Amino acid sequence: MAENLVLDLLLSAFDFLRGAFILSILVFLLFLLGYFFSKKFLEKFNLKWIQKTFISTYFVFILLLLVFFVWPVIEAFLVVDNGIIPEPLKMTLGEFFYLVFSLLIKMLVVAFILSLFVLPLAFIGVFALEFFSEKFKWNKFINFFLSCFIAATVGLFVVLFLFPWVIPGIIYLVYFAGV
Repeated sequence: MAENLVLDLLLSAFDFLRGAFILSILVFLLFLLGYFFSKKFLEKFNLKWIQKTFISTYFVFILLLLVFFVWPVIEAFLVVDNGIIPEPLKMTLGEFFYLVFSLLIKMLVVAFILSLFVLPLAFIGVFALEFFSEKFKWNKFINFFLSCFIAATVGLFVVLFLFPWVIPGIIYLVYFAGV
């Protein structure tokens, strides 16, 4: 029985690290998007690191939320047989613009909140990046990926084991919370 416990712990740790690795690939791609946004647009402004990081993560979250909000709409328009919408359910032009404006405001607020939540993980990533840059003289993007892996691992640990209500809370915030 005890040997199964040790084996289960080792396999669980391996699965956790494998999930963190897969998540870190996504985080690395999003980091590259934010990094190139920061290099192209934010270099001309004299901003501190924290300001550039926050604006970059805010930009990335706005793009992600655009995908999450616009994808179902595009998918709904691609359905060929929509049928006839009953007269009481048809939206007027004013109601349509109100819906679009309220979703835009909601998207900006949710992106701001998510950027605030991710900022401590960015601190961990920068600390890991400085550590890897000083210890190892590897390529810059390898060090970036390793720092993304460390930050994703810490973030995944916090979300899964300390605050498991964060995942359904974010889903509720993105899709169901009112403006």
